[in-house]
Amino acid sequence: MLPSISSLIAPMFRMPYLIKQTKKTTFFPFYHAVSDVELMHLKHVNTPRTAAQFENDLDVMLKYFKPVDLQTALNSNDQNQFHVSFDNGLAQVYDICLPILERKGIPATIFVNSDFVDNADMMFRYKVSIIIEKSNRILNIKKNLQKRLQVININDYLLKLSYQDTKLINVLMHVAEESKDAYLAQNPIYATTSQLQTMQNKGFVIGANSASHPLFSSLNTQEIEDQIKKDTLFIQRNFQNQTLVPFAFPFHSLGIDKLCIKSIHNYFPVLFGSEGLMDDTFLNHTHRTNMELLNHNTDKALQLLYFNYYIKQKLSKNVVLR
Repeated sequence: MLPSISSLIAPMFRMPYLIKQTKKTTFFPFYHAVSDVELMHLKHVNTPRTAAQFENDLDVMLKYFKPVDLQTALNSNDQNQFHVSFDNGLAQVYDICLPILERKGIPATIFVNSDFVDNADMMFRYKVSIIIEKSNRILNIKKNLQKRLQVININDYLLKLSYQDTKLINVLMHVAEESKDAYLAQNPIYATTSQLQTMQNKGFVIGANSASHPLFSSLNTQEIEDQIKKDTLFIQRNFQNQTLVPFAFPFHSLGIDKLCIKSIHNYFPVLFGSEGLMDDTFLNHTHRTNMELLNHNTDKALQLLYFNYYIKQKLSKNVVLR
């Protein structure tokens, strides 16, 4: 069904009805960052909510769902409930989100990349965003990048670069006259180990998100295992006494077959994807909804989300096939 048609029909159905009919009583929203200021490293790759928008999202969810911890969200479905999570372990989760969540009594899970905690490095996509912004702002940098890459449309070219292009991206950072270390020193992107431990002590769950956030479908089996082992070891060393360590696929889990998912499941009892309100042929693989992609009218956005899932169920199109 076309989105425009869905948006016209969805308001005819109330959320409690849609939740009851779909039996999707547990909702898993997720975010990356929340910020009231423009962040160069996110500008071209993410669209973070402002603090007010984030709080409004939570208030709307609280109208229809009870906030629960991760264990309850995974093991109980006898109530309408939600569990919020954050990917990449960014600094704003501690600085902005934590006080809001605590005030509202909402538990959460933070998925981290071990290579980036304590601002040791940054994800390749964030470097790309910085390069694009520097190119947009400074003509000489744009000309130098065009000369180096032999392309006219720099933005499109850069946004197509992948984890496998990390060496090139690092070179382009220098062409853009930006130092990764200087940027991180002036603009800490990631939460520190100490901050994450503080959140864990407050009852938040620390989960794995791979070591350096590559797209898993672009890696071979050994590379995937290396990413998982490194992130797992970091969590085991720094976040002890945690009964459940979940794993969220970086980017998404599309293109990954059952055999690979089973091997990852050997490390983590619970796996999360990011396909929104969808089910999966692998039972221990739960999909979450990226709230940053939804309309800022959260009430209508959730209503449309659940209505589309309701239609997908009717058409047997609600399962990610492996």
